[in-house]
Amino acid sequence: MKYIRGFDNLRAYSIILVLFSHLGLFNFFGIENDYYQKRVMTLISGDTGVQIFFTLSGFLITLILLFERKEGRISLKKFYIRRFLRLIPPLILFYIFVLVLMNFGLIGSNYKGVLYSIFYVYNFVPQEIYSGELAHTWSLSLEEQFYFSWPLFIYLFRKNKYLISIAILFVLFSFLLVYIYTVTPPEIFMPYRRFIPGIGPIMFGSLSAIIYDSKKILIKEYFIENYKILSILLLIFLYPLYCPIKLINFTFLIHGCVMSIFLIWILANQKNDKINLIDYRVLNYVGKISYGIYVYQGLFLKTGPGGINRLEIQKFPLNILLVFFMAVWSYEILEKPIIGVRKKFR
Repeated sequence: MKYIRGFDNLRAYSIILVLFSHLGLFNFFGIENDYYQKRVMTLISGDTGVQIFFTLSGFLITLILLFERKEGRISLKKFYIRRFLRLIPPLILFYIFVLVLMNFGLIGSNYKGVLYSIFYVYNFVPQEIYSGELAHTWSLSLEEQFYFSWPLFIYLFRKNKYLISIAILFVLFSFLLVYIYTVTPPEIFMPYRRFIPGIGPIMFGSLSAIIYDSKKILIKEYFIENYKILSILLLIFLYPLYCPIKLINFTFLIHGCVMSIFLIWILANQKNDKINLIDYRVLNYVGKISYGIYVYQGLFLKTGPGGINRLEIQKFPLNILLVFFMAVWSYEILEKPIIGVRKKFR
């Protein structure tokens, strides 16, 4: 599949939101009122960045698999090898650092938490073994659970109408669980990060990819240079600023829906000069190394600037410098050489 202009910039914006949140930069405004804390922060939080990642991931993975299915060369074995080669190298280095620091008593000895993370079930981790250095791997766990389940549906169901129905069911169940959790808050730890409803934004991305694949000509005719769509999407994206406070928990699903439509608009307007507004070279590189940034920032930034007994490498500004150093080194030394190997499994 050809390179899609604008997508790397979206990754860059997403990871910037995550970094700003974990660095505590939004706290510098010193705004304590409920509107800012419950609404504005919901709009610009690291979670919003993660939801953009999720939607983009669902969209691209589904689009790639649908393309391979059309070409008659879809292979789950090759898909999982490609995913392994893409995701594992930076994670191995991350886990080595974490285990070494644990072994020397520099951070909490949370070996059970490491196992939850390694086996991609950290979004189900109990609160008693939750730790800041591993906290971000909940999203990696959720994505991996998506990789293990969704490609099977695409492989087994050869007609898009069945895939659309399945994706809609996932989305509806996500909305239903958010509603149930809102009305009757569960006692389980971080319930919104569990497979359902957490997978909602990913499935919105998958759904939009299926619709684009099925109605490509019609979509292009309607979406090309249609800027009214962008205005509507922006208004909906600002949902947490004006929605009833009881419905604020639905924000991550609303954002997933908005982003999934925006991705279609970007794909339909690849030849439009306006796409240059989200296709800056510097941000493109940040987008390319965004996975490494996300993986390593967990170790150096944890989930925020607070807490006691932080290591020197976890204090500003050394922490953010180390995040970018590790991400660039990882991309150039570990990840780039593997790109050629991954191409052999297409």
